[in-house]
Amino acid sequence: MKQIIVSLMLIISMFAFAAESAPSATVGYVKYTLEKPVAFATGLNMIALPFDESLTTSQILGVAITNCTQVNGYDATSQGWVASTKGPFGWDNVFATSYGNSYLIDVTAASEFISNGLLISHPAYSLLKPVAKTTGLNLIMHPFTKSGTAFDTSQELGIDITNCTQVNRYDATNQGWVASTKGPFGWDNVFATEIGKGLHVNVTADTTWPVAKAAVETDEIATVETPKGISRNVMYLVKTAADAYYDFSASPYGNITYRGWITTRPGEVLDETSAGSFYETFGVGYSFVAINIGNFATPWAVGDQVTFRIQQVDDIALPLPTPVFDEWITIPQTLDGTVNSVYGGAGTILADPTLGDPLLMTTPSSIEDNTLPLETKLHQNYPNPFNPTTTIKFDLASAGKVQLNVYNYTGQLVKTLVNGEMKAGFQSVNFDASSLSAGVYYYTMQTAGKSMTQKMVLIK
Repeated sequence: MKQIIVSLMLIISMFAFAAESAPSATVGYVKYTLEKPVAFATGLNMIALPFDESLTTSQILGVAITNCTQVNGYDATSQGWVASTKGPFGWDNVFATSYGNSYLIDVTAASEFISNGLLISHPAYSLLKPVAKTTGLNLIMHPFTKSGTAFDTSQELGIDITNCTQVNRYDATNQGWVASTKGPFGWDNVFATEIGKGLHVNVTADTTWPVAKAAVETDEIATVETPKGISRNVMYLVKTAADAYYDFSASPYGNITYRGWITTRPGEVLDETSAGSFYETFGVGYSFVAINIGNFATPWAVGDQVTFRIQQVDDIALPLPTPVFDEWITIPQTLDGTVNSVYGGAGTILADPTLGDPLLMTTPSSIEDNTLPLETKLHQNYPNPFNPTTTIKFDLASAGKVQLNVYNYTGQLVKTLVNGEMKAGFQSVNFDASSLSAGVYYYTMQTAGKSMTQKMVLIK
């Protein structure tokens, strides 16, 4: 709603041109509020061209938008972004633009773009699914013919588009993609949409919607690097200590916070406040936390894995909530080439062991006060990645000699944290890596004839 304001003239009070115009001619306008967030050098915004107003090239469109330095189209044939940029020699890679289509534009300062003109029937979209791809992404505009409450959400619009499995919008405030995807539990992350709004939809087969349309591609279009990765939701299923599902229908979402990252890139992190992140409780009660991996600075790739850190806090109203439980967990399944949502932790529900098991948000602190560990175990350090200190927890089922060493990636011993007798119980030790270089380290615990190792990442 913040990015686009649609004039009521379009849906209620269409008015005629001057007397010399045809009596049936109607005009209107759509105003797009373009954002340039303070934290970003420029701001990407999704717009559309609802009216036939002679904005026929990326250069003409860019010049018409105050503070615009780039116009991006999407080439559905090759599944890549097409950029036309304003530079010292003028606008490069100029491509054809047309009414009824959407574009991702970049601005150096906040401004407005008003599209206005004669309201005529928009040609339908030929949504492509290239043969070499499992699915096909296509840019569309929410058409005027799909107005009203029957089409005011991503789910309703997605259902109306034959073969559609995903509807994406661009969040200009947070500069990232927001995805609503059709999955085994229904449509996730459903968001509001409205006529004139630019959207990115995904289809599993070539589809004409709503009616046939002539092709508009031009030889001038060339594929360039995507500004960010392809939009895709990755979720993880969480349960309470009592093995029940959370109610994520309203905040504070059971005092759950989380982070997610591509396992091999722990320096790029998305959390619950990032664009495209959301909490979801499906009708059957399954409760997921989710990120949109299309919003990582580095695009995700087939074969990547996603790791989550999910944390429960004792009082979300406190300025600095105290963690009572947190866990690092990696979805065993690697990413395929589709944009289907990934439901980590739902392995049993979906009969797919590569998705793993739900994460039980238990509270070890309450257990520690009353019982001894049932088994000896070395836990993942927290925080991880860390700079420069972190805590390593371990459980000792019985008293005995314990040795806990830290090694670098070459196997060289860099520090001994524990070397001596310890009592049975829940133990922890702090590790200060101020004198070490950033990188991957391993810590190994040896006790009672057992050896256990975990990996941690130091960032500086």
